Amino acid sequence: MFEKTDFGRTLEVVEKGLDAATLRHKVISDNIANVDTPGFRKTRVSFERAMRRALSKEAPEARPQAFKTNSKHFDFYEPGYRPKPSEVKPYLIPIMKTKFRNDVNNVDIDEEMSRLAKNQVLYLSLIQRLGDEMRLMRDVIKQGGGAR
Repeated sequence: MFEKTDFGRTLEVVEKGLDAATLRHKVISDNIANVDTPGFRKTRVSFERAMRRALSKEAPEARPQAFKTNSKHFDFYEPGYRPKPSEVKPYLIPIMKTKFRNDVNNVDIDEEMSRLAKNQVLYLSLIQRLGDEMRLMRDVIKQGGGAR
């Protein structure tokens, strides 16, 4: 019903952001849980850049043509294609090249705790935005019916 309105678009973007923040929390928690596991490699979640591209009003940049030959490959878009916000998904990036300790584990507990705090602030901001949108919609419904 609201899909093509600013309200619907805001809800869609907030929902996707909450999904990404939830996944990021799980990934960071996993990284922290494995801080002492020899050979463990940390993982990151990528999302915001793709969402900014989807929401951008600028012309999409030309990209080289690519073909997806395996279901595990990242999705590719045609040159000049801008994904819709509903098509943007968070994805995991294993960090393989860094080495923090001699046992090949690359988890820095201070960095992970900082990322966890930052992600919590993002999540709470998105929840607040969702509440603001719901209050606005409630006010429109309450006041809109009595104006006749």
